[in-house]
Amino acid sequence: MDTVLAEAAMRTLMASGWHPDRNERTLALELVKQVQKKQKRRRESVAEAFPCLMDVLARYGGLEVFNYGPGVTAHRENFFLVPSRGMVSRGVLDELQDISLEEERFFPLGVIPEIHSKLLLSELGKVVLYGPNGYFLMGVDMNGALNNLILGVEPDYFSE
Repeated sequence: MDTVLAEAAMRTLMASGWHPDRNERTLALELVKQVQKKQKRRRESVAEAFPCLMDVLARYGGLEVFNYGPGVTAHRENFFLVPSRGMVSRGVLDELQDISLEEERFFPLGVIPEIHSKLLLSELGKVVLYGPNGYFLMGVDMNGALNNLILGVEPDYFSE
């Protein structure tokens, strides 16, 4: 069951150019290709896209959300849902898969530049933040993660 997108999150996303019926499959495919091209240039194995990723990127991919300021329990930060900006090493992707109870695969989703953190999406839909202080679960699905990012809700550690 998907988390409901909060009204405040919806307003912030719409101010960033998003609309509720967005479904840009061509953009999703292009965003995945950009990541895979960079991975090849780094001479790393290429991460394969999965259905959940394509759905999320078709709905939210490419958005740049400017949302800086105090939040509910954490400071709100600007974030960009551009997978090529959220790239991490193959080692990080493998480590995430190892610590995940379901051993699910992950794919870069975006970046929170001010806190030097990356957003990654699991094949089961979880959004994990990877930064200097470790791994954090931003949401069990994309809507939950967006609510937490936009409203400024502190995430839990990602360890299962």
